[in-house]
Amino acid sequence: MKVELIPALKDNYVYLLYEKIGGPATVIDPSEANPVLEKLDELSLSLNKILNTHHHFDHIGGNEELVKKTGAHVYCSTYDLNRIPEAQSGLKDGDHIDLLGESANILEIPGHTMGHIAFWLAKSKLIFCGDTLFSLGCGRVFEGSLELLWKSLHHLAALPEDTMVYCGHEYTEANLKFVKSLGDESVELSTFEVDLAAKRNLGRPSLPSSIKTEKTLNPFLRAKNLADFSRLRIQKDSFGA
Repeated sequence: MKVELIPALKDNYVYLLYEKIGGPATVIDPSEANPVLEKLDELSLSLNKILNTHHHFDHIGGNEELVKKTGAHVYCSTYDLNRIPEAQSGLKDGDHIDLLGESANILEIPGHTMGHIAFWLAKSKLIFCGDTLFSLGCGRVFEGSLELLWKSLHHLAALPEDTMVYCGHEYTEANLKFVKSLGDESVELSTFEVDLAAKRNLGRPSLPSSIKTEKTLNPFLRAKNLADFSRLRIQKDSFGA
């Protein structure tokens, strides 16, 4: 399974999954169509599935054009079927869909939105979690509740630690500033900061992260209880960076 990170809009990532050049492909959260179409053409791929983690426009903006140009089938949460353009099949927690010959597990992870889902490929050790979990951070609460988001994050944290985390935005540098403002001076965070700077200075994505890294460094996963988590999330909402 190959994963192509396609930058889109201001700081979004669109994920293109394929096995070989000239074969079928799946795209996750296409905020724009053109960058996806260009990559499909470059790699001679045929798009047959579009997966949406949630209904926000910066994750679905390319749906209509991609369906028009490729005829791809659109999957999303059952909750979002009437909120996502071109949506055809609804998914719920515990469902499975075939992705390039591998079974993808559907996890319901509400909090950022009520219809948020993730796609977990256990065999390939990949999780595509949209805007629920970020590297060193987590999403804002728009439709759900802090308690729902807290539970969803721990649902993700229970995955195998070597699972690679692909989230929806390049927020890692901003999230690092928040973590440092909390007084974290650990060796692990310092090492992470050096590695992150090296990647970004070369113009490379900070992603993917891993469940192990997030459990070690992400303050939202390290929070001891819901009250501690809620305080951190509210504090992050008003943080300057």
